[in-house]
Amino acid sequence: MKPKVAILDEPDSGIDVVSLPHIMNGIVEMGKRGSAVLLITHNEGAVSVSEEVSIICAGKIINSGPPQEMCHWFKNNCQTCPHIGEPDYKGV
Repeated sequence: MKPKVAILDEPDSGIDVVSLPHIMNGIVEMGKRGSAVLLITHNEGAVSVSEEVSIICAGKIINSGPPQEMCHWFKNNCQTCPHIGEPDYKGV
């Protein structure tokens, strides 16, 4: 099966460490076969298989770029995010 688009919402959530590399390899293979993959994750390590990363805060994309650049940006800008534990229900 070769979907044009695959939306994967936290495929790494609750997965054991032995299985996780297989899942990440599958995601990479989907991209190599021409599928656009939208990977939603909270796992910084999982973004390594991405070509581009977008950071979402309060329901809005606040920055996008290469994985390494976005991980660095996140560490420098989002650790004290005022939205932690306070969902923006107005934006939903």
